[in-house]
Amino acid sequence: MKKTQIYFLLLLIGSLTACHVEQKNHINGVVSGATEETLYLEAAAIDGIHLIDSCTIQGAGDFKFAVKQTEAPSFYRLRMNNKIINLAIDSTETVTVQAAYPTFSTTYTVTSGNNQKIKELTLLQIDLQKKLNKLEKEATEMHLGAYMLNENATKLIEEYKKTVRMNYIYKAPNETYAYFALFQSINGMRLFNPMDNREDARCFAAVATSFCAKHPASKRAIGLKNITLKGIRTNHVQKDEYVDLPKMQEVGIIDISLADRNGTQHKLSDLKGKVVLLDFIDYSKEAATDHNFFLRDLYKKYAAKGLEIYQVSIDNNIHFWKTISAQLPWICVNEPEGVYSSILKTYNIQSIPSLHIINRANEYVVRVSDLKSVDKTLKKLL
Repeated sequence: MKKTQIYFLLLLIGSLTACHVEQKNHINGVVSGATEETLYLEAAAIDGIHLIDSCTIQGAGDFKFAVKQTEAPSFYRLRMNNKIINLAIDSTETVTVQAAYPTFSTTYTVTSGNNQKIKELTLLQIDLQKKLNKLEKEATEMHLGAYMLNENATKLIEEYKKTVRMNYIYKAPNETYAYFALFQSINGMRLFNPMDNREDARCFAAVATSFCAKHPASKRAIGLKNITLKGIRTNHVQKDEYVDLPKMQEVGIIDISLADRNGTQHKLSDLKGKVVLLDFIDYSKEAATDHNFFLRDLYKKYAAKGLEIYQVSIDNNIHFWKTISAQLPWICVNEPEGVYSSILKTYNIQSIPSLHIINRANEYVVRVSDLKSVDKTLKKLL
């Protein structure tokens, strides 16, 4: 083969190879005062946090990371010990971060408008956490009741959400920082919950509309759409969706499987062999205190004879629910969809608290309309 033919063949192979070079986005920058510290790059994926790369900071503190370019926006975290910088990358941009180790997650600068807004949201969230911590400390020192603490905490959270809705979500629902805002959480509680709040459902709808228009095939767009549609459905509950109790009595019970404060799942049907008080409650309501005192007396009297209480809380303040449920001796689970839960529809729950009795055969017996009758009914069943 002639040299010229080999030359052109090599050029052709090179050009074909170049067409298949994987496109990369870059996250570069400097972290001063962090010599010998390890910097981690993590993907904030839909299914959790995943480690991508890491480096040990040396000298002037320079670092460079490369990530696979994706069609839809992707979210990442720079982490150093327990300090975190949240980032988003859209299209082919290169993000440059400058930070100092002592204040890594709060005083950094970033060369991206979207990421600057994410920083603002992060700082607002940190400020909210500090206010809630201060409120809890003051409540302990002043011996304020749990209900007063919950009321004040709810006010702080609602003020925060109002600020985020108006200044970040509704203002620019097409931006990645609006998506980021939807999934912020405090103490394990998601701040925006479309299943439990109509205004939150509107926020999700605004972002989902924009996200699906720009990236219809992406996993984030599909997931956001599904969450939004479910939120809209649960926020438009109609009375005719309820299952009447006579039908339920014919088939026994409608099973429930929910998690307790430690994340352990509890199935109502697993309690077959015991007489069960199925209780629906909202700990934030004043009536809950007297109701739980009533249940405590029954539990103390009949637990050794085979009574169990399966208590379903619809509280949307997870921290408050965990605090109260930790003090109770029976099974306490939480329904994350709150007042819009399909379980409430199934059991035709129209007021809270709502108490029901199930026999040892796992068959529905009666909805309690008069608490005075409960003791008599339990004596018969036990």
